[in-house]
Amino acid sequence: MSFDTLGLAPEFVRVVADEGYTEPTPVQTQAIPLVQQALTIFEVIEDPNTEMVRKTLAQWHGGHGTI
Repeated sequence: MSFDTLGLAPEFVRVVADEGYTEPTPVQTQAIPLVQQALTIFEVIEDPNTEMVRKTLAQWHGGHGTI
């Protein structure tokens, strides 16, 4: 499995590859989909705290809809 098969933004995959990482660890392989599910939950809940989290994660993720 590679990082790009996990549905991450292409820019994120490129940065990870530039750092020399080609395959996610078993923990990352399991954790990344869970984080993506959590982001979906944040999108459903509207309050100031989740808005801040969503904006922060969007900036970290490069503004794409999925991580």
